[in-house]
Amino acid sequence: MRTLTILAIGLLAGAHALACDYPTERVDRMPNGTTATMDEMLEAQVQVRDYVAAMEAYIECMDEDIDANREVYDEERLRVMLQRRDAAVEQVRETAEEFNTQVRLYNEAN
Repeated sequence: MRTLTILAIGLLAGAHALACDYPTERVDRMPNGTTATMDEMLEAQVQVRDYVAAMEAYIECMDEDIDANREVYDEERLRVMLQRRDAAVEQVRETAEEFNTQVRLYNEAN
């Protein structure tokens, strides 16, 4: 009974403490579109797609965490959370932009 009570209190009181895990997915190497093979471009496409999907899930988790705990977090914690979220959005944008640039270069070269 005591364990159940502690668990329930932990879930209620600590819901805002649930962290969003930063994705482990990475783009190993962005291909050079002017020299890459089709296989290299396709491999990179899969990595970029997986990375973007994982980052979007992370960003969604951050948004939910921020929204759910806006009244609980102090101003500094909220500022840090928003900075992390915004940095993730920018990282996704930069990765997608770089891949799209390489795709255009690949298409021009082939």
